[in-house]
Formats: sequence, C-alpha cells, structure tokens
Amino acid sequence: MYTNDIVEPLGQCKLGLKNASSNKIYGVEFVVVDGCTAILGNSAIQKIDLVRVQHKYIKNSKAEMGEDSQYTVVMSQRTKS
Repeated sequence: MYTNDIVEPLGQCKLGLKNASSNKIYGVEFVVVDGCTAILGNSAIQKIDLVRVQHKYIKNSKAEMGEDSQYTVVMSQRTKS
C-alpha cells in the first residue's frame, strides 16, 4: 500500500477477465482484502492487452538525465538493496 499500512489478506481467487476489444478471456489472480479499492497491477494489464508498453519510446534515464542527476542517485540506491 502507498501508506505503508499492513493489510491482512482474506484470501485469493482467480477470475476470468474479458478484453472487450479482442474478446479474449484471461485468468487473473486477485488477493482479497477488506476496505481497499480493487486495482490491476502493471503485469496484469499488459498480459490482458489493456496496455501495451512500447519500449522504443522509453529513454534510458541515465543517458537523458546525466550521472549527476538526483534521480539517478535515487534509482541506484533502490537497486542496491
């Protein structure tokens, strides 16, 4: 969670989600919790073709921002742990 709160799951379930454009049905696993808004994660929305990442339009952050950028420092600290 974004607030770092601890949420105990009530269980899990697998549901069929249908992509209305392609009429394909995908099995997606959900974690059931109480009091939270339902969301689909990045990998799920890519697998069911709701979002398509076009990597050719994503630029390398180090090349674009330079080695001395504050963002480069944050990213390198995250990848070390």
